[in-house]
Parts: sequence; C-alpha cells; structure tokens
Amino acid sequence: FKGARLESGVAVTSEPGSFPLKIMCSTMPRAYETAELGDSRRCEQFSNLNPLDKGDFTGLEMGEIREADPEWYARLHSDPFQTRFPGGESYKDLIQRLESCLIDMEQQVAPVLVVSHVSVLQCLLSYFRGSPVEECTNIAFPMDTVVELTPVQGGSWKETRYGLIPRSRANSKESGAQDA
Repeated sequence: FKGARLESGVAVTSEPGSFPLKIMCSTMPRAYETAELGDSRRCEQFSNLNPLDKGDFTGLEMGEIREADPEWYARLHSDPFQTRFPGGESYKDLIQRLESCLIDMEQQVAPVLVVSHVSVLQCLLSYFRGSPVEECTNIAFPMDTVVELTPVQGGSWKETRYGLIPRSRANSKESGAQDA
C-alpha cells in the first residue's frame, strides 16, 4: 500500500514526525515492503506476525491441499481451529504465538498499524471483536483493505474498513484526472 490511496481519495502516507504511529509487520518481505510508508525506521518486524505455518503444505492453495490429501483436508474442514498442518501449526498455535504482540499493541498510547497476513489478521480481529477465537477462520478479510479499530466506551472497538486503490489504479486515476 505504499503510495496507495484509499477509495475515498485520501493518500496513505506517514511523513516523519507527522503523527505518532507504531508500525508492526511480519518478517515476510511482502509485509515489510507494504509497511514501508516512507519512514521505514519506524516499522518493527515481528516473527510472531508471520502467517500460519502450513508446514508440508507451504505454498499450496486450499484447493491444492484438498486434492493432495483429501483425508487430512476433511479433518481441517471439520475443525479448522485445532487441526495442525503436517509439519506446521494450527490456528490454536497461532493464537498462542500472537499473545506477546497483542500485549504490545494494547500497551500503546499511539495508533498501531499492523501489516500482516490473512490468518494473523483473522485472529487479531477475532480478539478485538470479542468473538470466539475458535471461529476466527470464518472471518472474511479482503485483500487491499485497511481495517481501523477505534476504542469506544465500555471496552469495545468500532470497526471501519477502507478499501485501497492499488497503486496502478490510483496512478491511472490521477493521470485521467489531469487529462480531463
């Protein structure tokens, strides 16, 4: 989302010193590159924010896993929270791995931007929504979306979603606007 714009047209930037912001991202290159908002000194990488480890199935989409091992996939489908990927981890394991990052997020007084992966974001969103973590795999998390969680009175969170316009689409809109 570096250089991206929200669908509302607001540019996504973070100029050094513009406002306090803690940026947390996984150690995966795609997350770090996304988190670079022009002030990469403030982006902290956390291996705890890496995606769910699919072990032997790393790199495969769910449909490919279903074809490769239908018996194991049936177990995953019946209990996606506790079923551990062969040589990898389960969502239950991922929740435990995220605990220290959650504590860090909750202790911040400045806004926190988390750039991570769908599995991690599902778990975090489940926690902040106060919904059962066992159901986190049911949370839809669209790509190119910023989810803003704002604390509200009573200890809950207001959730607002902002779709990002991919850089290529944002650039074509800008050039189109100049031509008009």
